[in-house]
Amino acid sequence: MQPEIKPIKKLIPQLKIADMISMIGAGLAGIGIGATIYEHLVGVVPVFVLLGMVLLGLGMYGKFQIERAHIDPPPWVILIFGACWVGLMLTALYILIGHYAVTI
Repeated sequence: MQPEIKPIKKLIPQLKIADMISMIGAGLAGIGIGATIYEHLVGVVPVFVLLGMVLLGLGMYGKFQIERAHIDPPPWVILIFGACWVGLMLTALYILIGHYAVTI
C-alpha cells in the first residue's frame, strides 16, 4: 500500500513551519558561534549586522513580490511589511551612529 500523496498546496503550512524552525536553529547556531569567537569579531560587528540586515531585506522583498504576484495581500500585511523596513532602517542607523560615535 502506497502512502497518500498530498497536493503541494496542503503541504505549504508544514513547509513554512519546517522553514521557520530551520531559520531559528541557524540563528541560534550563529549566536553560539559568535559568542564563542566574539573577541575576534569586535571590529567587524557592524559589518556583519548590516550585511545580515541587507540579506534579510532582500529576502523579505523577494518573498513579498512573489506572494503579491499570486495573491492580493490585505492592507495590514502591507503595513507590517512597511513597518519591518522602517525597523530595519532605524536599526541600521542606530548601529552606524553608535559604532562611529564610539570610534571617533
